[in-house]
Amino acid sequence: MPTFLIVGATGQQGSAVVEALRSRDNKSTKIRATTRNPASPKAQQLASRGLDVRKADLRNQAALEEAMKGCDGAYFMTDFQGPAGIEGEVLQGKTLVGAAKAAGVPHIVFSLVAGAVEATKVQQFRTKFLVEEYIRGADIPHTIVRPTGFMDVIPPEGFGRSIFPSALRALVKNAPLGYVVCEDIGRVAGKSLLNPMQKGERIYTICGDVLTPKQLKAQLNLAKIRKSWTIWLPAFLVSLVVPRLFMEMFDFLAEGKQPGSVEETKSIIPDVQGVAQWAIKHR
Repeated sequence: MPTFLIVGATGQQGSAVVEALRSRDNKSTKIRATTRNPASPKAQQLASRGLDVRKADLRNQAALEEAMKGCDGAYFMTDFQGPAGIEGEVLQGKTLVGAAKAAGVPHIVFSLVAGAVEATKVQQFRTKFLVEEYIRGADIPHTIVRPTGFMDVIPPEGFGRSIFPSALRALVKNAPLGYVVCEDIGRVAGKSLLNPMQKGERIYTICGDVLTPKQLKAQLNLAKIRKSWTIWLPAFLVSLVVPRLFMEMFDFLAEGKQPGSVEETKSIIPDVQGVAQWAIKHR
C-alpha cells in the first residue's frame, strides 16, 4: 500500500489531490498531510477521515524530512504570498526538495505555473521557474504540473461574476487565457503520484478551457437563468485596485503567449472540465 505526503492538504489544490487519491479506485493509499497547526478545524477534519496529519512548516526542513520518511511520493506547492514574499517562495521550494532528497522520496510532484519559462520577467512566475531549475538539479524523479489560471477565483453567481469578464478585458484586452479548476489539478497530480516516474522528469501543462474575456462571459452566461448585463470598465480604474505583482502577470497574459492546451490535458484526464461545465456546478 503506497504512502503519499501532501503539502498544503487543507488548501484548494492540496485538498483536491487528497480527493483524487481517495476516489473510488484509489482507496488503498495511505495519505500524510502537513500543516502548521494540526489543531485547526480543517486539519482535524482530515484526521477524522483517516489521514496522518503531521506538524511541519515549509521553512522547517527537519520537520518536513521526518514527515516524508517512508513515503513513496510527495506532492508539493509553494506560495509567494507568505510572510517572506517572493524570495520566500524560492526558499520554500528548496526546503521541500531538500527534505525529499534527504528522506529518500523516490518521486515528487510539484505544482507550479504555466508560463514560468516564458515569463521570467514576471516576479511571481520567475520564482517558480527558479524552483523548477532547482528540482532538476536535485536529481529526483519528478513530475511538474503547470496549471493555467484557476476557474475557482471566478466569483460566485451574482454581481461579482457579472463584472469579472469586463475586469479581465480591461487588463488583457482580447487575449485568450487558459483556465483550469483545482479539482482537475488534483486529479492530474494524483494520477502522477500513482504512476510515478522512475527517472528524469515529466511535465504537464494543463487547462480545461482557453477563452478570451468575451468568450468567458458567454460561457458563464450558459450557467445563468437570466443573461447578465455587459459592464464596461476602464483599464486605468481596474489597474488602481490590482497589486503591482499581479499587473506584471496581466501584462504578460495580454500578449497571448500563455502556454496550455485543452487537447493535451484531455490526453491525461479526458473529462477535464471547461468553464461552462464548472459554472453550472457552481451557480
